[in-house]
Amino acid sequence: MAHDYGLTGSDVIRFVVVDDHEFTRLGVKAFLQRHRGWQVVGESSAHDAIETCQDLDPDFIVCDVRPSGVELVQRLHATCPRAMLLVLSTFNDEHNVHSALAAGARGYLLKTGNSRELSAAVGAVKGGAFYFSPSISDLIVRNYVFKSALPEDSRPDALSSREREVLQWLSQGKSTKEIAASLGISARTVEGHRSRLMKKVGAHTSSELIRYAIRSGIAE
Repeated sequence: MAHDYGLTGSDVIRFVVVDDHEFTRLGVKAFLQRHRGWQVVGESSAHDAIETCQDLDPDFIVCDVRPSGVELVQRLHATCPRAMLLVLSTFNDEHNVHSALAAGARGYLLKTGNSRELSAAVGAVKGGAFYFSPSISDLIVRNYVFKSALPEDSRPDALSSREREVLQWLSQGKSTKEIAASLGISARTVEGHRSRLMKKVGAHTSSELIRYAIRSGIAE
């Protein structure tokens, strides 16, 4: 259910906070409203987020990313294309960051960060830029350097779609039999993909293969 505080005025930046945890919403709301000219005009769980944001037409939406993915971010962006979306998340992997940006987010912050980051994000995005928590920026740069240094045939885009699928399943701790059943192929075929993957990326152990998957952004 939306909580509308009836605020108006062209000089006011209007926020809606979307999070399934009430304590988180209250904390973010309290911080935002300490700033002159910033007002939280609504708050909502993910379940009511679309209706809330549609009714209130905010300037900014501060939204959590759910474990099921970034579908909510995408729907909010489609519903309120004028609003600037800031993701506030516990997920600090490159896959979720890229997915959120593709869904329409203009910033990605970690809940483990400090309040100054949220202030910086609002200022940056209002000025037309994108914003990432420093640790996210560092992750993206490190992974970019990592991928750029790889031989051409071992870069993520050099892997086949099936190899990427197998690598994603392996990164989730699935066994050869489980992967074979999920993909509708034989266990022997899975082992063949695994062997080729290890050769392509220069991995000697399963742990090294999984580290490659995470650093390359193929797996979370």
